[in-house]
Amino acid sequence: MIRRHGFTLAEVLVAMMLLGIGVLSLAAAAAAGRSALREAAAESRALLAGSSVLDSLVRLTAPQPGSLTVGPDSVSWSATPISAGVRIDLAVRFRDGTAARTLALTGVAAPPPPRLRHDR
Repeated sequence: MIRRHGFTLAEVLVAMMLLGIGVLSLAAAAAAGRSALREAAAESRALLAGSSVLDSLVRLTAPQPGSLTVGPDSVSWSATPISAGVRIDLAVRFRDGTAARTLALTGVAAPPPPRLRHDR
């Protein structure tokens, strides 16, 4: 009986095919991860811009509707009087690398509470 050392051509081809499939899968996963990271960064930037504007509007006693551009994002808002103050509906329009998206935020600009008096 003759003992052979090494691999046959069929075994080498199967191993190379499996290795190729693995490398292609890793490349696809890296591309998907990069796209998801870009989308998350754009949404995070839009959320920061929107919450910054909303925080400024909530501090006003009588906010008015308006819009502005914050970096590459467009922020617009409406102000609706309600019993507790003014409801502010804010929309941030941004691009996440693949499509245009809108992020909605809502807040209430309420008058400050009355001060309590301390009688001693």
